[in-house]
This record gives sequence, structure tokens and C-alpha cells, in this order.
Amino acid sequence: MELFPTNVVVLCISYILLYLTALVIPVNSSSASRYVHTFKRSPFDAEESFIPLMNENRRRRDADVTETESEKKDPVCENQKTFFSTVREKLKNGTRLEETHMFANETKYNLALAWAGQNDAGILLVLTTKELDVFQIPESTLWRSKDHGRNWEDWSSHVDNKVFRKDDGLQRNPHNPSKVYLVSYEHFIYVTENGGESWTKSDLTSEAGTSLSVDEQLEFHPEPQFEDYVAVISNDRKLYVTYNNFLTNAETIKSGVHTVRWGTAESQTEKCLYVTTGDFTNPLIQIGPQMMDLERYNSTTKNWKTILRRVVLFNVQDKFIYASIFKSERPKTQASRHCDDERLMMISSDGGETWGEAQLPTLTGDR
Repeated sequence: MELFPTNVVVLCISYILLYLTALVIPVNSSSASRYVHTFKRSPFDAEESFIPLMNENRRRRDADVTETESEKKDPVCENQKTFFSTVREKLKNGTRLEETHMFANETKYNLALAWAGQNDAGILLVLTTKELDVFQIPESTLWRSKDHGRNWEDWSSHVDNKVFRKDDGLQRNPHNPSKVYLVSYEHFIYVTENGGESWTKSDLTSEAGTSLSVDEQLEFHPEPQFEDYVAVISNDRKLYVTYNNFLTNAETIKSGVHTVRWGTAESQTEKCLYVTTGDFTNPLIQIGPQMMDLERYNSTTKNWKTILRRVVLFNVQDKFIYASIFKSERPKTQASRHCDDERLMMISSDGGETWGEAQLPTLTGDR
């Protein structure tokens, strides 16, 4: 005989479990609250706080150009605002942004371009040249634009209709874009200091009075305060230097020059020139590798000093001079086939007065 029906027992057990659960849950909730981060609502209504931001974004999107207070007072910015507002309207109507200019009746397909103005002056110079050929006479044309390249003028008459080099015929001063140089196939260089508006001619003449030419890039001083200091090596390996941007003819200071570099302010040699010198021999009859002397020229005292020998390559950067030299006096010559041909990298931090060997693996070539 059953004392309690089965369903009554199950119901009692259920009530007991609910009662125990009610006792346990608050304890677990309080212990778990340590790991829960509560987030309070901002005192500003979220929907209302987004309305000004949405209005500002809509205003900027609809405006042609946004500008700061300082830009409103700048005439250059105002002119640019007007220009780009016009361009934007054209873009809306399907007009393409870029502009193309065709040099009419131009048959010289080599082109060199240089920006030649400061503060967004919009001045550009283009030199078109024809490849030098055995059966053709070289030709060149100088073009100038004052409106960012929209319109061009044939400017060759301002440089006496001379012919200029295809390679490095148009060069610009790295410190002053208004100073540009045109290098000819002959003994003269044309220089402008006002973005090509006017030009002056500078001749390179040897001591014997013979004419020369320039086959390499001009070597500009790395320091902005010496932007008028320019060095150039002629085709007969003579070194010319000017300290007034060719206002007067450059002077010859050295012969047999391979490479030239200016000193730097960091090494307190900004008035010095570093050059490698040596005899130029025909590579077909040369017995061993060519080694040169590294010399330093002080433009203040006009004195030369040899600071390193057996030099293959060198460069100047900040206060350091790096030079690759041969370890042996006679590397790989026919007279001594077993001579050491290893290279050493030498470094100087005092303008070449003292040198230290870089701790590098054995070098047997240019790497």
C-alpha cells in the first residue's frame, strides 16, 4: 500500500529543488558581479548628440571646398579654392581632370622636364632632344610654361638657339628650383636663377685656351647655405669649381680627376672638396686594376693634401667618409699572380685626417 502517490512525491521534490535554487542563485550572482563591467548611459541623449555631427558631415559633403581660418586670409589658398571649385564642377559634368599638351611640329622624342619655380609658381622647363647619331646633327629645343604646363612657349631664342645634351642636359639646383642649368655638347653652360626667364652663359676654357665639354652631372654642395658652390669635371678630366653659381667663369683647380665630392658641415669640411686622382690608362693595355689617390682640397687655403692611397671608390655622407681600398700595393698583376686582391673599407669621421678599418668580411669585389 502506497503512503503517497507517485505524482505527489515528484511534486514535493520539485518544490524542494526550487527552494534550494532560490537560496543558491543570489550567492552566485554576487560572486560573479566582480567580473562584470557595468556601462552607464551618457547624460546626453544619444540620438540628439548625433544630430549636430550628422549636420556637420552633410555640410562638408555639400560644400565645394573646406578651409581653415588661416587659409581664408591666404590669397594663394583662395586662388586654389576658386580653381578647384571650377574643376569639381567640370568633373560633375563628366570632364576629365588631366590635361594633355601636344608640342606642335616636334620631332625630337627625348624629353627632360624640371619644375623651375618656388612656392607653387607653376613654372616648368622642358628640353626636347634628338639622339646623337653618326649621320645626324644633334638638335634640341627649350620649352617653358608659366601655368603648370597648360601652355608652352618655345624658349630656345633665350639661350641663343644652342644645342644641349640628351643625357643630363637639363639639371636643377637641389636647394633652389629657380636655378637651372643647361649643359651643351661644347664648352659652355647656360644658367638661370629666375626659373628660366633669363639666362647667362658660362664658358669652360682650359689653361691652354682649348675648348672643353661636360659629360657628367654637376656636383652641387650638399649644404643649402652653399647652394652657389658647384663643381664640374670636363671631358679631359679637369676639375672646375665655382663659388658664385657661374656668375664668373669657373676656375680650374685640378687635373686627372676621376670623382669629386663636397665636404659637409657635420665634419666641418664644408669648404673642402674630395677627389680621386690618377693616370687614365687604356683598359685594353692596363695590367692590373686601377688604384687612385684620395685628395682633399681646402678652398680657403687653396692647399691640396693626399689623405688615402690605393682607393677604388669613395663617398661622403654626413660626418663620415667611406673609401674602398686595395689591401695590397700590387693586386693581381702579371708580375705577381699570387698577390692579395682583398679590399678594405676605411672610414674617417674627422675629414680624412685619421682612418679606421671597418670590421667586415673579406671583400674581393664591389658589393
